[in-house]
Amino acid sequence: MIFVTISTIIWFLNNLNETHSTTINIPVKIVNVPVNTKINQQIVENLDITVSGKGFHLAGMHLNKNRDSLIIDVGEMTAGSNNSGRYAYPTLNLISKSWKKTRKVLPVTVDPDSLVIDLSPRSSLMIPIHSNIHISTDKPFGITGGVVLEPDSVLVIGPASELEKIKAIETEEINHDQLQEEVFDAVHLKNPSPSQLTLSLPYTYYYANIVEYTEQSFNMPVIIPMSQSPFITLLPSEVTITFSVPIEHYSNITSKDFKLTTSLLAADTLPTHLEVKLIKAPLHIRNLRIEPQLLDYLIKTESK
Repeated sequence: MIFVTISTIIWFLNNLNETHSTTINIPVKIVNVPVNTKINQQIVENLDITVSGKGFHLAGMHLNKNRDSLIIDVGEMTAGSNNSGRYAYPTLNLISKSWKKTRKVLPVTVDPDSLVIDLSPRSSLMIPIHSNIHISTDKPFGITGGVVLEPDSVLVIGPASELEKIKAIETEEINHDQLQEEVFDAVHLKNPSPSQLTLSLPYTYYYANIVEYTEQSFNMPVIIPMSQSPFITLLPSEVTITFSVPIEHYSNITSKDFKLTTSLLAADTLPTHLEVKLIKAPLHIRNLRIEPQLLDYLIKTESK
């Protein structure tokens, strides 16, 4: 029995040292598909490969259940083209290149012998981004210019019928409370249909300029519309405007930066009061108040 066992082991080792052939299968993995391109057919998931090599190496391949995938790099194969059309991939050639570093086993045949990938362009549309970033500031601080997104739109790629339904791409919701300094960060974008649409960017940046405000006021004349100024006298002729302004702009603001007027009198109606309207003001002020907002008036009559 000992001699029979030894003989069997020797025979088995000699047999493994000889060249044999067998069939294995390896998975196929498609990578780097250009975002503006779609694949029009189902790609086979596995390839059946007849390989030749020493028995030791073939046995190892059968025992290894986590075989490396055959990588099909669509972007590399279509480089310099318009990313549409039919592309043939000779599988035996691809396997040979993939295994050329080992040389322990050689691929003999591959089923299927080629992979044909049919590509067609996808529609794309630049769609604005809607901010869901909510910021509150601690007094006396405030935001100047609102929340700025960069970029403020994103290229969305997919079926034209789906793109037509989208008015804006939403950001994730972010809340900042009681801020006293500027904030700059990134926020992820929500894909409304991940199975059909591709966003050219997964996120955008947002910025909010937080500055300290102070209060300022001026006594301002109210300008009567030219067509009615000869006939109307305002009571009073001046009002007080009060507003908040960033401290950095406080010394640059003058009364010349503002202009006030009143509503026009209609020919058939005479209102009890005339409303003061702001028609010119600096962009970076806020919380502007006018006192009084309503003015009495007199209509001048010609003397005989």
